[in-house]
Amino acid sequence: MVIAEYENSMKPKYSIFANARLGTTTNPTVATQLAEFGQKLNEGVKNIEIGALSSQTFETIPDEHLESIKQLTKITGSEVSMHAPLIDPSGFPSGEGQNRWSETERNHAEQQIKTILERAYKLGKNGNVPVVLHASGMASQEYAKDITEVAGYTEDKKLIEKPYAKGIRMMTAVNQETGEVIPLEWEKKVSLSQGGRETIWTPEKRLESLSHTQWDKTKLDILSKQKELGEIKAMMEGKMHQNAVMEKRGLKEEAYAEQFQRNMTDIRLMGSHIKNISSELNSGIDEAYNKFVKFGSKETNKKELANFKALHEEYNEQAEKEQKLREDYSQKLKSARTEKKQAELINEFYQKQAELNYKTGKLGANLVSSIKSVDMFRPVNDFSKDKMSETISNVTKDTFAKFGEKAPMIALENFQPGSAMSRAKDLKEGVEMARKKFVEKVMADKSLKEKHHLTKEKAEKIAEKLIGATWDMGHINMLRRAGYSDAELAKLLKKEAKEIAPVTKHLHITDNFGFSDSHLPPGMGNVPIREMMEEFEKAQFAGRSIIEAGGFINAYKASPHPEALSYFDSPLYSTGDGPHWAKMRNAYSPYFETFTEFPQQHFSLYGSSFATVPKSLGGQTSSENSRFSETPNS
Repeated sequence: MVIAEYENSMKPKYSIFANARLGTTTNPTVATQLAEFGQKLNEGVKNIEIGALSSQTFETIPDEHLESIKQLTKITGSEVSMHAPLIDPSGFPSGEGQNRWSETERNHAEQQIKTILERAYKLGKNGNVPVVLHASGMASQEYAKDITEVAGYTEDKKLIEKPYAKGIRMMTAVNQETGEVIPLEWEKKVSLSQGGRETIWTPEKRLESLSHTQWDKTKLDILSKQKELGEIKAMMEGKMHQNAVMEKRGLKEEAYAEQFQRNMTDIRLMGSHIKNISSELNSGIDEAYNKFVKFGSKETNKKELANFKALHEEYNEQAEKEQKLREDYSQKLKSARTEKKQAELINEFYQKQAELNYKTGKLGANLVSSIKSVDMFRPVNDFSKDKMSETISNVTKDTFAKFGEKAPMIALENFQPGSAMSRAKDLKEGVEMARKKFVEKVMADKSLKEKHHLTKEKAEKIAEKLIGATWDMGHINMLRRAGYSDAELAKLLKKEAKEIAPVTKHLHITDNFGFSDSHLPPGMGNVPIREMMEEFEKAQFAGRSIIEAGGFINAYKASPHPEALSYFDSPLYSTGDGPHWAKMRNAYSPYFETFTEFPQQHFSLYGSSFATVPKSLGGQTSSENSRFSETPNS
């Protein structure tokens, strides 16, 4: 006998969005998260994301409320996740006019995130509470679909354009030494270096030019000091030669004593000047070397680092010779018994010191000049990946050390497309970098490694478990600003979803119209949610899907959950494969009103619900009397 298989009445078309894994957020603008959590439970929501976007509001939530939420999850069988406040883990401060990165700010962010994770641990009945954290909020780039670059020139020197593959109209870059951020705009202009022809400066071309210019200034400063040192050395040698000639001629002391003394004074002053310039030159060379080691591109380092180090060793040897020379002549001067002998020793010292200073400076200047370029400026997008992954790997290591494999799971979220790591490829790379650094750090910690019996393979699995991505479908839809049509954008966002799916732990499902993060329930805007859903379904996404519709909740004081269930074809709130009102609004329905309120007692009224029907067509009302019997709804 074959028993028919019946589907759950809450099961939608896409299994990964079944009600058991579908949830919603609380109001993120208030501290009363415990009350918000209870309200969502009353609406029948199983998965609830709490949190406040403002750090100040978040800090107002008592730990006792978190403990109470944990108890509620145990009683109701619900699950909880947390949205962290708007903190940039890479170290860029938030707020208007904040355009400078600092290591101090990154350290502050690291400590704050660590505290948030420790608080999130209090929520977990089984551990691994998902904590959503924006990967970055720093402005990184602006996209434009039809942006171009130079393809060549016609015979009459007219510009030939081609599509600019990266499609970036503006890019921000950070000075890696000072932390200052500057914008680099796409521009079409007439170029003197191109013979007066029209050319295009893409943000990438501007970045390359900026880095070259900055490094050229560093080299020019060193070469200028080397030239000045050589000129003073020549003048000093001239004074020494005059004194030597006067002594050789045997002139009586009174005949040349005054000039001799003036020359000796000048020699001392110039020797001191040479020493000062040499000191500044050495500092400049050391600083240039530091920049090269820290900011030189990988390709540059591979080609030039070995040669640079060899030259630097010789440079250090010369500096050591100078120090020894100073010590030797200091002892000789102490033992000199006459003024004439002292004068001779001083002359010798300054002459030899000048030779060593000049040789050392020349070697250092040649050494710096041998480097073609150093990436002093770096795209904010790439810079943020490095700094974010440093922060996340540190806090993950700390929470793993404290809580083991039950530590909260960080789910890094893509913010609006103008920010760093807002695209799938970049966010995925950021997640992978954080995982890799985490593995390196825990494997380098002997006590942690022994305590958890870690192998590299086990550490990698833990990294995958504790660090992942949150994909926000509403945020990525704001690529519409770049000029994409509905069809083009749907195709592009489908590719984005496919790219990010392998590292995605958490989903934010929200709708908008592509120009404001309005946080509407799915089906109320133009986000191609279904196209992205298909890619996550193929990737066997196993996390939670949160309806992030705070804008709808605040504006209409209604739950977005019935809307979401209807959009996802839940049989409880739709007619199966037939049209439901979310589809009909976009197709042929003249009705644009919202659905009725979630009926609190719909199962006790006639055994069915009218939640998916507009009020004007007989949908369940919220009045005190029944529509059919005129009897009280009780």
